[in-house]
Amino acid sequence: MLFYDKLSYWEKVTYLQDVDYLVLGSGIVGLSTAIALRATQKQAKILVLERGYLPSGASTKNAGFACFGSPSELLSDIELMGEEKTCELLRLRWNGLKKLRESVGDENMDYQACGSYDLFRKSERSHYDYVVTSLPQLNVFIEKSIGLKNCFETSTEPFKQGMKDLCGSIYNQFEGSIDTGKMMHRLFQRAIELGIHVLFGVEVNQFESLNDKALAHTNFGTIQAKQMLICTNGLSKKLLPLLDLKPARAQVLVTSPIQNLKLNSTYHYDSGYFYFRVVEGNRILIGGARNQDFEGETTEDLHTTSFIKDHIERLLREVLVPNTDYSIDYEWAGIMGIGVEKMPIIGSHSSRIHYAVRMGGMGVAMGSEIGFRLADMVNSKK
Repeated sequence: MLFYDKLSYWEKVTYLQDVDYLVLGSGIVGLSTAIALRATQKQAKILVLERGYLPSGASTKNAGFACFGSPSELLSDIELMGEEKTCELLRLRWNGLKKLRESVGDENMDYQACGSYDLFRKSERSHYDYVVTSLPQLNVFIEKSIGLKNCFETSTEPFKQGMKDLCGSIYNQFEGSIDTGKMMHRLFQRAIELGIHVLFGVEVNQFESLNDKALAHTNFGTIQAKQMLICTNGLSKKLLPLLDLKPARAQVLVTSPIQNLKLNSTYHYDSGYFYFRVVEGNRILIGGARNQDFEGETTEDLHTTSFIKDHIERLLREVLVPNTDYSIDYEWAGIMGIGVEKMPIIGSHSSRIHYAVRMGGMGVAMGSEIGFRLADMVNSKK
């Protein structure tokens, strides 16, 4: 471990001295913030710190859904938050997806406009009937909120794809999928092209404001900057303990190749708590089930658990690919940021330290928009 006081003159001058903006977190929000700052601060020294050798939260660990909410989830949100807040949340997600596509480019993240299906099992017939009855008003709500006409419609397509135990599904033509790894790689490339410095393996343990500086105390020493921006989402609780924010683990599995797989879209089940899609043309990527153990999944632990995996695999066996042999070739977990409310939090700890956290499991959708909003907020306070 090489501490900062042991670095060379060249290393200190290039990376650590006279930092204008210090961004914590190299995920979607962090890199988007840094890129947005560069657009207006052409000569500023911008340094991004990442505690892992890849983003440590969810930006490279999500399922790669370009989504803004299944009908069952949105109806639940309207019931809990009301139409006004749900509308605001929808706009953040949709505008964020558009900004992500503009920033990265569809070809650079393998964006596929494949649509999505909200699935309902036979045991959920009454809930399915309620959602279907609500579709006309929900479509009007979507059009008023983000301008998309006839967003949702019932569909029998999943029945043709070999799924079992379903009573119905609802199709959304405006959602899609991305390659998460390619997306983050391109964001990183853009940051480097813009002269933004990124240091990996650096963890900030504490911070403070001192006179005209923000101080980040890391595992290698202290870094000073004129402004510090915290973009570590669900992993921010230790730094910002007073915020309504807690980590939420999401576990994901990928199967071995499955012959004659007919799935060709993205899929939501149980109000979005389960989700799956195809990767490489013949593997199923499936994750979620956090609602089966909310307390146990409120953690920063990145290990998968047999309890959650069993629930995910049950959906595979009973609905997706019944009577099919497969193995689990990949498994991992990511950490989201959630709270009592679903709205992200953008604010200031002091005149030198700011934050954008709590993406609510929708970091792919909202991350770019939130990063740009954070940069705008900091610029407006200068």
